[in-house]
Amino acid sequence: MVVPGSIHPATGKPYTVADERPEHDLTDDDVRAIWSAYGATLPGAGSPTRSHDLPVGGVRLGGSNIVELLSNPPARREGQTNDWLTKISGHYAHQYRDRRDLYELHVRIAASMVDPNYEDTETVMDSIWGSEQAKPTPADEREQRIAERVEAKLIEHEAKIAFGRALAELDPSAPFDLGTLEEVLARPEQEQFRIDGLMLADGFTSIVAQRKTGKTTLNLNMADALLSGRDFLGRFPVTPVDGTVAILNYEVSGHQLGLWADKVGVDRKRLILVNIRGRRNPLSHEQDRAELVKQLRGYGVESLFIDPFSRAFYGESQQDNTQVQAFLNDLDVFAREEVGVRDVILNVHAGWNGNRSRGASALEDHPDSIIWLRKNEDDGDNGPRFLSALGRDVDVDEDQLGFDHSTQRLSLTGLGSRQQAKREQKSNDLEAPILAAVRHDPGVNTTHIEKRLREQQVRFQNGDVNRALKAMDEAGTIRREKGQYGAIRNYPAADSLTMPKGASGDDF
Repeated sequence: MVVPGSIHPATGKPYTVADERPEHDLTDDDVRAIWSAYGATLPGAGSPTRSHDLPVGGVRLGGSNIVELLSNPPARREGQTNDWLTKISGHYAHQYRDRRDLYELHVRIAASMVDPNYEDTETVMDSIWGSEQAKPTPADEREQRIAERVEAKLIEHEAKIAFGRALAELDPSAPFDLGTLEEVLARPEQEQFRIDGLMLADGFTSIVAQRKTGKTTLNLNMADALLSGRDFLGRFPVTPVDGTVAILNYEVSGHQLGLWADKVGVDRKRLILVNIRGRRNPLSHEQDRAELVKQLRGYGVESLFIDPFSRAFYGESQQDNTQVQAFLNDLDVFAREEVGVRDVILNVHAGWNGNRSRGASALEDHPDSIIWLRKNEDDGDNGPRFLSALGRDVDVDEDQLGFDHSTQRLSLTGLGSRQQAKREQKSNDLEAPILAAVRHDPGVNTTHIEKRLREQQVRFQNGDVNRALKAMDEAGTIRREKGQYGAIRNYPAADSLTMPKGASGDDF
């Protein structure tokens, strides 16, 4: 059998029959007869059996015309090359109407039979391809192409199903957590919270913090509580983990994080530090991810910190809800299904005002609870920090954190929120000028004190002076008494105009 277009490597010419026997071009009917003689089923026999060969001289799938053209390429410089290549191009443009790459491949092979460097090859190819594309597709050919494409799509669909089944056998997924309400309630009772009132068991917790507010220190205090069972921040009871705690550390050097953790007193053998700063992200690299899963499983990690989201995220835009939600879903799969952890804690940077996380809203929709770590911008980096939390069965009012520099340990102070702290600071700032005004004019009322402070250009808002006077009275710095018509008079603490309760004139 001689295949048109096959070039002999030695002669550079098409293969021909060695003897004088006549050549015969096989038709579809010839092929069917040959297969039938061997008792074989012709591929595609279930499809319509009409021959797709065109009449002699056609160009659909060959025929004597194209065979003759390929068997007898013209000699170069005889003025026939352009006409010959045009006919060749017409055949392949029709045969590969939907595949220009195959069209160009066959035309170039044919052109090389005459001259691999023929200067008009590109021009002829473009012209014939354009002409063919402008022709309407014949109805019968259109139907055939539609049938072929439908068949190809069906095959692709079935292949995807088969691939999914094969993959499921090689890498079976975890069973679904599924059951009736009665069955779920009948399961052995388990704790609702990992950290009581703050972090749900088997939950996803986000810690949203402004820059340089100490989120890493908070992480290490939490890790210590999870491992030791000590009350978190001296207030929240903890159900300790049985295994280990791991931190995917994208932000600081491993050595620095280790020093901080040791200063807090975290169990050296049960805190796993995965230091990723300066290397490719394992969450988005299949080989690295598989190796990390293997090692974390080996350590029996039960609670996993990711610090921070902005560096662990592998999408294109942190503002895109679809991309961020897909990442968070995948993070859950990585942590729970692949590694086998129960608790996921993700650090997220807050916006400049500290009132919401920086990025897509999915960052606040996905977690079971959000812990907010904030500071007063007026206080700079050295001012107090404040913690609050909100989520499913979680509602912790903002309170000021205490920090022990010697141990790096945090605690809730009960001193109240940033707003309360501001009021207290304002009262402290007003104490000296108020005391001077009271000493200057013992028995002065609040209105006159405010007038005197304004004259001295002391800044305050409505209610600040009265709150400060009450605080000073409670502290014993001044004394307040009702005067004529019920007006409140303010005196220095030493200037008492009334006798102590229970005393008489004989006592003095």
